Amino acid sequence: MVATDQPLAAGAVTSTQMAGEEIVRELTDRIREAIEVAEKRAAEIVRRAETEAQRIRAEAEAAASRRLDEVQKALDDLQGRLSGEARSEVTPGPVTVPEPAPTPEPGPEPAPPPAEADSPSPEPANGGGDGQEAAARLVAMKLALDGTAREEARRQLATDYDLADLDALLEDVYSRVGS
Repeated sequence: MVATDQPLAAGAVTSTQMAGEEIVRELTDRIREAIEVAEKRAAEIVRRAETEAQRIRAEAEAAASRRLDEVQKALDDLQGRLSGEARSEVTPGPVTVPEPAPTPEPGPEPAPPPAEADSPSPEPANGGGDGQEAAARLVAMKLALDGTAREEARRQLATDYDLADLDALLEDVYSRVGS
């Protein structure tokens, strides 16, 4: 090989320079293609994420709306119960119970066993008077079975009935129900 110390003429390009420029062009094109593919993939990922976010948001809003409706209904029921105007329940008023027919006087009865003598009687000894106590007992039993607090039942019964010993009646009813 002969080395020349003469410079190349202006505008003359060597084959090495041409090959280097071709490599740079090819690499540039490949990089551009890779960037375009990456941008398309990124755009697709963003589109999918936005679609998924919209779906999740719609489901959450629907669930929240359903839950809000349930809470509103429960609140309405509770307000109805507290005001004594429950929508789903009938609030019983005073009940008139007919007087029992007089029974013939039987002979002397044996004394009851001690355990029975101490237990409270579900009916008053005088046959119920005007039926107020029997009606109040029935309402108290319903309230106790429905889970009404004893104080709330006491307020309601005191409003609707005139009873001599409301506390004893409530104690009897709630002890039988187990509340």
